[in-house]
Order: sequence, then C-alpha cells, then structure tokens
Amino acid sequence: SPEHRYKYYVDTLKEVFGNNPTPDKEFLRFWADHMWKNLFGQSKPYIGTKIGSYNAKFARDWSKPFTKVFGADGAKIVDMDFKTFNSTLAPLHRKVMECSARLPEGKEKLSTYSEWLAEFDGGDYT
Repeated sequence: SPEHRYKYYVDTLKEVFGNNPTPDKEFLRFWADHMWKNLFGQSKPYIGTKIGSYNAKFARDWSKPFTKVFGADGAKIVDMDFKTFNSTLAPLHRKVMECSARLPEGKEKLSTYSEWLAEFDGGDYT
C-alpha cells in the first residue's frame, strides 16, 4: 500500500538525518525525488497509469498537503535539519497513519492496488 511505502521512505530519511548532522544533500535530493514520484506520481515506469485506484487516490489526496510543506518534489527536504524535518512531518504523519489504520485488511481486490498486476498473465512469458 502507499502508506507502507510512505513509512519506508520516511524511516529512511529519519535514519539519514539521525545518523549524520549534515547529511549528503545529493542523497536527500535523490531520495526526496524518488519518494515523490513513487508516492504521488499518477503513472509509473513500465506499467503506465495502471497503478490501481487506491494508489491514485492516495496520490491525489496527499500530494498537495505534502507539496505545501516540503515543496515540489520534496525539494525543501534538502535544506532541512532533522528537527525541522520531524516537526514539519509530524502533523502529516499522524493523518497518514490514521488513514492507514482504517484500511480493510485483506478485503480489497488486487486491482485496487495494481491494475497491472491484476492483469498480469505469466503464461505470456513462457
């Protein structure tokens, strides 16, 4: 789910900030850009727009709030220190986790999360 990917990206950023008082800005720029494309992009390499309705909804719902505080493609993250990043993220993080807690467990169709995977037929590759 996008919430799990979000948590992975945030945990990695916190680790980078926490382990180094002056983290590598190139890495932060790369990671923020990668995170933005993965979480808020409406299409993905190789699968196009078949990202699933839930991923598309997450991108629509959360791209504006995150862009407002972290800039386009997360560009402001590069200039933040750990304390600023954490305090800026905290209100959004709570809201994302609240939404994640409301997800029905195991009751969604695969196509909700990935239309491409739902349509995949391994027989096409034998």
